[in-house]
Amino acid sequence: MGAGTHMDVTIKEAADRLGVSVDTVRRRLKAGELEGRQEPQGANGYRWLVQLPDDAPAETSATVPPSADAYELADARARIEGLERLIDELAGQRDKLETERDDWKDAARRESEAARELRHLLAGAQESTRALTATLEPLDATHGAQRPSETPDGTAPALSAWERLRRWVGGG
Repeated sequence: MGAGTHMDVTIKEAADRLGVSVDTVRRRLKAGELEGRQEPQGANGYRWLVQLPDDAPAETSATVPPSADAYELADARARIEGLERLIDELAGQRDKLETERDDWKDAARRESEAARELRHLLAGAQESTRALTATLEPLDATHGAQRPSETPDGTAPALSAWERLRRWVGGG
């Protein structure tokens, strides 16, 4: 700074006085465009005090290049565009996941309907088996007593169609 008088202000006060953001003041301190010093704050670390001329009007300080805010604005716009692209990408992924979820729901519904139909068919088959078995039992009683358990040549006798059906339905 020049030989004139200056005042030490916080980064926030310097930003307000210069009409820029706190981040801009920090960048300018780091780049050497503004002078400042750190002051101990006890256990809380340090705080920066920025040296500004007493007569430095807002946004016209000779130490602040006027183009710095334009760079900051361009950087902010680029970040916004990047975030908008990310939002679009995430929305596309969300839409894809919602479609997959809906497809899974439809498949689960179809499988549930198929399982319900199979249970219905099985119940009908079991009822038919019970009815058929009840019909065959009297026939077995009358026909079964007449068949020998073994033929004279030592082989098992041929089973009647009713006996084969009964064994097939009964699982034995």
